[in-house]
Amino acid sequence: MPRPSLIPWKEKRIPVKLSLSRNGLILDVQLTTLRPRYRDLLRMSILLVLRNRRRYRSVIVAVACGVAGLIVVVNIGDSVEQEMGRHLTILGRSTIVDVEMVEDGSRHPGSFTDEDVDALGRIPHVMVVAPHVSLGNFEAGFYQESMVVTVTGVHYAFWSTIMASVLEGSLTNASHEHSKAPVCVLGSTLVETLFQGTDPVGKHILLGGMSCVVIGTLGGIQGLDSRNTAFIPLSTARHRLQGLYDLKAIRLRADHWGNVPAIATKVAEILRAHHRIHTARSIRVYYYPDRIQKVQDTVTMVRILAVLASAVTVLIGGGGVAMLMLAAVRDRRREIGLRKALGAQDPDILLQFLFEAVIVSCRGGIAGIIAGFICCLGLQFMLGTAMSVPIFALSIPLAMVGAVTLGLVAGIYPAMLACAADPVTSMREE
Repeated sequence: MPRPSLIPWKEKRIPVKLSLSRNGLILDVQLTTLRPRYRDLLRMSILLVLRNRRRYRSVIVAVACGVAGLIVVVNIGDSVEQEMGRHLTILGRSTIVDVEMVEDGSRHPGSFTDEDVDALGRIPHVMVVAPHVSLGNFEAGFYQESMVVTVTGVHYAFWSTIMASVLEGSLTNASHEHSKAPVCVLGSTLVETLFQGTDPVGKHILLGGMSCVVIGTLGGIQGLDSRNTAFIPLSTARHRLQGLYDLKAIRLRADHWGNVPAIATKVAEILRAHHRIHTARSIRVYYYPDRIQKVQDTVTMVRILAVLASAVTVLIGGGGVAMLMLAAVRDRRREIGLRKALGAQDPDILLQFLFEAVIVSCRGGIAGIIAGFICCLGLQFMLGTAMSVPIFALSIPLAMVGAVTLGLVAGIYPAMLACAADPVTSMREE
């Protein structure tokens, strides 16, 4: 049967009014015109999506989950990265810069001063500056037990540079430093050898002839040098034990491993400017680029996996939109044929189905933005992370642009199938 001739839309507008009922779409001929047609097509698409909202529920949830995941990764990714860096410092010293005075074989290397420590503390992105002194071959004794140990005098800020964990008692603090208190914190090997399984906290030991009160023991992950070391306040070591007055080592901790190389360069410049030429030659500045790279690779992998997981969820949602729109084209073939018979052109059919796909995707995007904001606030409260307001504000339009693009890509093929439908054949279908 030949297709009936249709009046061009622009030459004569068909008076049509669209309304919804429980039985479906009703088209009534009225003395009104569809102008502008884009507004009416959009309105009709919104009504159709609302009517079939139960059908689209799972797809909207999938798109929302993907968008929320991407928003969370983008907004608090840097904060989580810094938090992971703080936790990984204990394993790799990725944010540590070590400075030492070493023998150069020609003359006495000199020592660091309090002015050096103050100047290093003013470097941007430096969190902690901890001078320390250390010397081996000290005898530690408790009753009949004794052993040769290393005594290290540490500023109380030193503990944050090694992420020290206390097994029993406590660490040295500012009050111990100011009062030059004879107290000590012992490594695990030293505790096992001297105390033979008894509680060492509160006991007195002889350390190089000085009586010290054990206030704590180290736990967690310890280096080989820490296990056989007695840690005492820096002021106590410099004023009560011989050979430990001169500052030969300083440890700095950066706020992020990305700032470590610049900090190390600045440290070298400051110290060499403060000391004479022969002393400056003895200054060595160390940091650990290999460990920084390993930590950075680990964090990057975590972020990539999070982004990929969110992207896969979004793609699944897009696939769901495409499948549902294909099902909608099959279910509404009679409607498509009737609209074409009444004068609707192929671009109008195409736009209607594209609008519906975009509306479904945008509903998921809006729900994802709200869910992402709630998740960011929750993580900020639970993990102490920080949400960047400007980045979140920028992610809102980006999420909506992504949702519109997803809807267009998912709806283009079903819309083209709807355009290709023959009106006579479509109206014959039950």
